[in-house]
Amino acid sequence: MGEANRTAREIAEEMRLSDAEISRRLDLLQLSPEDRGRLAALAPRIGTIADKVVDSFYRRLEHEQEVRELLPGGEFPARLKAQIKRYLLAMFSGPHDSAYVSYRLLVGVAHQQNSITPKWYISASSWLLSALLDELYGPWPASELDAVASDVSAIIRILLFDLSLVLETYFHADHQAIEQLATHDPLTGLPNYYLLQESLRQRFSGGDSPPVCVLLVGLNRFKAINATLGHEVGDRLLEQVATRLDNCVAPAGMVARLGGDLFVVLCEQCGAAGVADMAMARILEVFERPFE
Repeated sequence: MGEANRTAREIAEEMRLSDAEISRRLDLLQLSPEDRGRLAALAPRIGTIADKVVDSFYRRLEHEQEVRELLPGGEFPARLKAQIKRYLLAMFSGPHDSAYVSYRLLVGVAHQQNSITPKWYISASSWLLSALLDELYGPWPASELDAVASDVSAIIRILLFDLSLVLETYFHADHQAIEQLATHDPLTGLPNYYLLQESLRQRFSGGDSPPVCVLLVGLNRFKAINATLGHEVGDRLLEQVATRLDNCVAPAGMVARLGGDLFVVLCEQCGAAGVADMAMARILEVFERPFE
């Protein structure tokens, strides 16, 4: 457990974070596709009330002296609120896939590093649920509770799913490897959706951000490769594609894997005309060589 050189993939295997295991965990909590559909249907409304929910939740945190002592000052409250809002939006909109699961593991690492025990995390989950339901439904008449019972059930189940993931990280001591898993694709080692999103946010947070090219790269008929040659061959192909793309744009760029056969390429220094076309030409050139 404490080996410093453990890879993100080994952590994923130990915690059984395959697509099948994720589906199994969702099934155990009876979080059905219908439940996830209900959550997705609520996502637009969550976007309108998220700030109120987060503010109410943070006030409840500050009410506890022991928690207040763990909360730094300065810019931390604003950053924490932004992270909680991001979590709420992702929880409802989904998808609840490997990238979502990996990001949730980072929460458990952060709690361990900041001495936040499971007692406080479970309590905070209850406070967040209360703040969320208050904003969603308010003082709902008892006679009409049946109308929202399915929504509430789905919300509770997804919270329990997240709770199980976060608490499981308390049994894994290799923080560096779990952090790697939370921000990188375990198969290719490339940045995942969450690290890509954070990178874009940082790039465009300033007023004088230089332009970048954003290219989407997908593999035609990749599903046929998995179906005919097997997923092991498909995984090897994805690893080679990732290496070629990364070598193609480094060091003045970034490649991220969104999932499946879809990659995103960020190329810097794109202010001059034709730079994007040149970047695409280089990518097509490296794909002309056969894959082994």
